[in-house]
Amino acid sequence: MKKHGYTIALDDFFVSQWNELTVRILDYIDIIKIDFRATSRRDRQEMIRFLKDRNIHFLAEKVETIEEYLEAKEDGFVYFQGFYFSKPVILNSYDIPSYYHSYFQILKEIESPEPDLEKIKDVIEKDISLSYKLLRLINNPVFRPRNEVSSIKQAIILLGLNEIKKWIYVLAIRGADKGSGGTKEREIIELSLKRGKLGELIGRKVGREVLASKYFLLGMFSLMDSLLHHPMEELLEDLPLSNELKHALMGEKNDEYVMLQFLKDIEHAFHEDVELTFNPTTMPVEELFRLYGEASDWATKVLSEVNI
Repeated sequence: MKKHGYTIALDDFFVSQWNELTVRILDYIDIIKIDFRATSRRDRQEMIRFLKDRNIHFLAEKVETIEEYLEAKEDGFVYFQGFYFSKPVILNSYDIPSYYHSYFQILKEIESPEPDLEKIKDVIEKDISLSYKLLRLINNPVFRPRNEVSSIKQAIILLGLNEIKKWIYVLAIRGADKGSGGTKEREIIELSLKRGKLGELIGRKVGREVLASKYFLLGMFSLMDSLLHHPMEELLEDLPLSNELKHALMGEKNDEYVMLQFLKDIEHAFHEDVELTFNPTTMPVEELFRLYGEASDWATKVLSEVNI
């Protein structure tokens, strides 16, 4: 496999397991994954010192806090895996983009039981940048109409509300990532997309489209404090979300909060190969994991479309 050009990673490798055969196989290894939950810092540093003369990179696995991430970087790790991406670091000097309020107003209206096209049109028309981007989108060969577009409302109708919703969210995550170019921001964006889509899929499976829309918003906004570097309470203050969603996102225990924790539990169970101990639905774990895979595929596709 090495001769064919594969990158070989060695998982769950410990100092106590070293012997003549394992030392020989290290000649073929490119990456060693070290579990932060199962090793001490002294053990990790000893392994790195022992292998420092080999052309091997180290991957820090199950990194869950920003402190662990910084510690791993200091010790020489170059790859990182874990849930530290969803832990916010608050920087009070970071400004919330003004256009986010327009995006959220549009999303809220689209998610309502009877969306009002006039309200959506009014929000877009008040934002020159949004209007320009919408007209550019409608000029895409995929959507180009036979006749010229003469109004924003006509453009909305031609695109359809589902396409508008996807487009608005893509604009939002692109705006949040603008200028950062960091891996951490991309991971937060991808995780929020997965979580929102997973909530939507579960809502549909339990048979209620209203729940699907609510759970999509719940998952989608659950990492906005990490992405925008502001306390969640401040971000939610002027957003057109229901009180139930706002309370859940701020950590208050209600039905929506229970669902958000469930979405997080699925992520951990899927990636860490642990038992899902809490399941408020009647769906088997295998089906939940299948839906998570579907949500992951969707998130990857969205990110590739906007080149994030």
